Amino acid sequence: MRNGSSWSARTSAADRCPRCSRPPARCTPPTGGTALTTFTSDIVWASWNTTYSTTSSWGSNSLYTLSAGYTTSSTIWTGWNTAWRESAEQRARREQHQAQAASRHQARAVASARAEELLLALLTEEQAATYQEHGWFEVRGSRGGRWRIRNRGQSGNVDLMPEIGEERQATYCAHPPDHLPDADAWIAQMLHLVTDEEGFRKVANLHWRAA
Repeated sequence: MRNGSSWSARTSAADRCPRCSRPPARCTPPTGGTALTTFTSDIVWASWNTTYSTTSSWGSNSLYTLSAGYTTSSTIWTGWNTAWRESAEQRARREQHQAQAASRHQARAVASARAEELLLALLTEEQAATYQEHGWFEVRGSRGGRWRIRNRGQSGNVDLMPEIGEERQATYCAHPPDHLPDADAWIAQMLHLVTDEEGFRKVANLHWRAA
């Protein structure tokens, strides 16, 4: 008791330790346990923008002295907010490449249209009808086989069909090189089958066969 009152009576609840209800000056920290370290966003931000550097110097009384220091800069912030600017030379080169690509695309489109026009001119009315309606046409091979050529690319698009029915028996792949238009490849496949069916079987890769 001091002057008729205790220290606890003169200390508000807000100023007391929540663990032992003593004033902070008389509070004894707990022993044992593990100390916790709190990382704030400022610490992480500083670590992102800190560059470590070393310097060396020669002294009269020592051969080598090494000193280290940290330099803080807005490296990350600058990288986030730096806009890439295209130079005049880069822009000219990009526009040239784009013009060349557009020219190649246009030439490819013209060649594809001409190839399909030639294909339709070589097909019979029945073949042209199934090609335009279903995306395939059939031919008779030189050995009498029934073959169906589908307009889905050039690889694995030739089916050997049964005499009766629509279930394919096998699928073959044989097409000309040099990235010809698809319709030109279908013409080549058709001509190969009707003139040398056995030769087509020998050079073509077998993609699939019915069990």
